Amino acid sequence: MKCPVCGSQNPDNSDTCSVCGYDLTPYPSVLGGIPEGFLEKERRRVAAAKRVWEKSQARVAAAEAKQAELEAQLRQLKAQPSRTLQGGTTHELIKSFDGHSDWVNSANFSPDGTQVVSASVDGTVKLWQVSNGQLLKSFAGHSDWVMSANFSPDGTQVVSASADGTVKVWQVSNGQLIQSFDGHSGRVNSANFSLDGTQVVSASADKTVKLWRVSNGRLLKYGRLLKYGRLLKSFAGHSDEVRSVNFSPDGTQVVSASGDGTVKLWRVSNGELIQSFDRHSGGVLSANFSPDGTQVVSASDDGTVKIWQVSNGQLIKSFDGHSRGVWSANFSPDGTQVVSASIDGTVKLWQVGNGQLIKSLEGHSRGVLSANFSPDGTQVVSASIDGTVKLWQVSNGGLIQSFDGHSDEVTSANFSPDGTQVVSASWDGTVKLWRVSNGRLIRSFKGHSDGVISANFSPDGTKVVSASFDGTVKLWQVSNGELIQSFDGHSRGVWSANFSPDGTQVVSASIDGTVKLWQVGNGQLIKSLEGHSRGVLSANFSPDGTQVVSASDDKTVKIWQVSNGQLIQSFDGHSDWVWSANFSPDGTQVVSASWDGTVNLWQVSNGQLIQSLEGHSRRVLSANFSPDGTQVVSASWDGTVNLWQVSNGQLINSFEGHSDWVWSANFSPDGTQVVSASRDGTVKLWRVNRSNGKVVH
Repeated sequence: MKCPVCGSQNPDNSDTCSVCGYDLTPYPSVLGGIPEGFLEKERRRVAAAKRVWEKSQARVAAAEAKQAELEAQLRQLKAQPSRTLQGGTTHELIKSFDGHSDWVNSANFSPDGTQVVSASVDGTVKLWQVSNGQLLKSFAGHSDWVMSANFSPDGTQVVSASADGTVKVWQVSNGQLIQSFDGHSGRVNSANFSLDGTQVVSASADKTVKLWRVSNGRLLKYGRLLKYGRLLKSFAGHSDEVRSVNFSPDGTQVVSASGDGTVKLWRVSNGELIQSFDRHSGGVLSANFSPDGTQVVSASDDGTVKIWQVSNGQLIKSFDGHSRGVWSANFSPDGTQVVSASIDGTVKLWQVGNGQLIKSLEGHSRGVLSANFSPDGTQVVSASIDGTVKLWQVSNGGLIQSFDGHSDEVTSANFSPDGTQVVSASWDGTVKLWRVSNGRLIRSFKGHSDGVISANFSPDGTKVVSASFDGTVKLWQVSNGELIQSFDGHSRGVWSANFSPDGTQVVSASIDGTVKLWQVGNGQLIKSLEGHSRGVLSANFSPDGTQVVSASDDKTVKIWQVSNGQLIQSFDGHSDWVWSANFSPDGTQVVSASWDGTVNLWQVSNGQLIQSLEGHSRRVLSANFSPDGTQVVSASWDGTVNLWQVSNGQLINSFEGHSDWVWSANFSPDGTQVVSASRDGTVKLWRVNRSNGKVVH
């Protein structure tokens, strides 16, 4: 007995299918005949069971692929414990400074941005040349871990803090030790110069903050008499070790961060406590002033970054996005952004004005302990437990928005014609409409009985068409979310639905192996294009609306004549399923994305393969041209969105930020942004402004 759902053979006396569990029990005869309506109900029951089975098989395949990916990653990690990205092809990594033999705790730019100073658990302070990544000097003198190293305002000196309990000042020009301040009774976690360079403030595990005069090493403020001088004032108030301390821009205040969970603001002139900021739920590891001194940013092992108002101690914003403790947070030179470093291995850039995540810089193989802007704000330097110091370009490929609201993986995301809205489709069965400017959800379209695979705007932006695994194509009114029409004709799940350029027709692709053309005005089926030998996963109109291109799991791309439904071309070149195929803006080329891991460019006139774009490490699910046809954006199971140059096939940029595979990626109408949809349940918006084929912002 053959199962009508999964097609497997079962013994004739079987009650249920041994593979999919479908009920094979024959319907009992009633008065020797079949009840009225039974056959139609049975057909619907089989169709519904088929959809459930197909969806379950797709998820099994996805799970197996994910397992294989994780196993491959594990093998790679075992073979190569530490990983360094190459030359900035992803996440704008400019350089990696490799020279420390252990964790790097801190890395900071010189005032002119030409040098970087790093502090390491290996007991050394190292000076690096930014332009070429060369090691200039290594300062050796501490007898234990070096926790922090910072330049003086004029760049001629470096101050370091160590677990040996000392603070040391070094001459940059010759690497000589100038002074050693001995007075802390525990590990010194941080040390920084005052704005005029005449003082140093230090924070220690002994729960104190100390103020030193650089000129002679004399202790200015401390809780008891020492050989360095008499007691003047005491910064007392923290109940646990002090992890960070920094001067305000005008030098009149000091801010300290402590393991007791508080950030404290002190007056330098008399050592008095001005404010105590206490909204973190864990120890605070870093606290720094904004350039104008009106705000303080703090980083905590509770995983959050918080911004405080100095004048009244009020909490302004909390940035939540790291998955583990945050060790460092600093303002950009213009005060509009914050960079944070976390044990989760990422460096994140945040917008101060609205608290949005701009981008996540991923490239360290272990936790990141420090991240700081260059003096001009164009670069970030980070220090990590992986033993490396990395230099990043701030401007390239920044994440603008993340639209979070779907309860399952997001399969599709597309811009409205005017670029102000995004529509997304999800396995949660809904279609959602989002505002690009602020990432807010406008409305949710509900009506499908299964996962939605595709959602696209009409050319005038007034309607949305969606394709679902429930076998239907639905037409929605954007203004109020009302269902206008439901196109029912496919016998299995529909994977793609798109409008014609004039908005009068819709083309749909289904795993039933057909491409169907529908009339928008009355919902009637115009034609069914049949020629693929297996399921069709994508179908799109040419720019002039006279042709349709389809992609299939039969490994082919086909071009059809709309007027008569005839097959014009068949492109054979992929070695696995083809998930996506789209025309170039001038209609002369087609770009296809395949499970074989490649993106192929084809000539429409003769069906010739122009070039194959190779750079993804796993299956490619989507590929689309930019509005001017000079670039292609692709989305892959490897979790990345790649930007390609059409003229030479070169990879321009790779956007990494999704935590799972990416289903779809599309350009905005002006070509300056890309929106991506991922299995991780999020929709992300990326900036891709271009100049001469290079990403500049």
